[in-house]
Amino acid sequence: MTKDKSELFITDNLILASALKSKGFELVNLNKETPKHSFFEFLLNNELKEAVRKYWSKSLLIEPMSFGLANKELKTMLYDHSFQTL
Repeated sequence: MTKDKSELFITDNLILASALKSKGFELVNLNKETPKHSFFEFLLNNELKEAVRKYWSKSLLIEPMSFGLANKELKTMLYDHSFQTL
């Protein structure tokens, strides 16, 4: 089921996506329509908006191991050619 784009927060920033994933936000799709540029799509809600605001203001607190695991998982999704869609 494809979500309406207005219901999604979309970013190509791997570090931001890793931060959001490590905070428990739902990644609903990894859009790999172009071979050299991918987009992470999260369900948009007020909590996610606040987390993104805190990320850019350098005040988002993240547990380091959770961030590292989220970052590794997203990199695997990006570079593993067997991964198609969530």
